[in-house]
Amino acid sequence: MRAALVREPGAALEPASAAPAYVVGPGALARLDVSPRRNPLILALWIVGGGFVLLGIVLYCISVTSSYSGPTPSSDVGSLVFAQLGWMLAGPLITVGLLTLVGLLFLNALAGRRAPVEASPDDEL
Repeated sequence: MRAALVREPGAALEPASAAPAYVVGPGALARLDVSPRRNPLILALWIVGGGFVLLGIVLYCISVTSSYSGPTPSSDVGSLVFAQLGWMLAGPLITVGLLTLVGLLFLNALAGRRAPVEASPDDEL
């Protein structure tokens, strides 16, 4: 199990030649459950990240289709505004979605590297 080193708050200062006193405790990553089945926040982040990527791609495709399908009459302001909003939002949505998915992937990789928790004999019953 991975652990973080934490200095004891009441430890007295010793000469520089002596090693400082540390207490080993579980780190933040050891306490984090990254399984989407057990942690609804992680599940929500996976869904939101994928949704942002999908929404960005759909907005981009709709904007391309409406912009290059032919001349747009100047009286159809709604489609012009929608196409402009699609161009403006598609890139950031895809970027934020991909960053979220990559971050979750690295978080799962780091959490998967920790040693498996050994079950005590009492838990097997």
